[in-house]
Amino acid sequence: MKWRSILERQALWDSETAIDLRLSEAEAVELYRNAPLHSLMNAAHQRRNAMHGAQTVTYLIDRNINYTNICTINCQFCSFYRPPGHAETYTQTIEEISSRIAELE
Repeated sequence: MKWRSILERQALWDSETAIDLRLSEAEAVELYRNAPLHSLMNAAHQRRNAMHGAQTVTYLIDRNINYTNICTINCQFCSFYRPPGHAETYTQTIEEISSRIAELE
C-alpha cells in the first residue's frame, strides 16, 4: 500500500460515526519510510481538527525517564552521558522509576 492512499483513507475518519481507522503495522512502516513529513503533519492536523475542532489543541503529559546516564558511545553532541566509573553516573532503582511515573498521575 502506498503512503498517499493510507493518508486518503485516514481522511475519511468522522467523529460522528467514529469509524476505527487505526493504522496497521505495515501502514505505519510505509508512512514512516516514505511519506513526506509535511504530508504527515497535515494529516495529523486534519485528524485533530476532526476530533476536537479547530479551536482546540490537545497535548499529552509525558516524561522521558532515563534510568541511567552511563554510556560508552561518546557522542560529540551529548552533554547528558557519563562514562562508566565517572563520579556523576547514576542508575535509578525500580522504586525511583516507579515514583517518577507516579508523579504523572
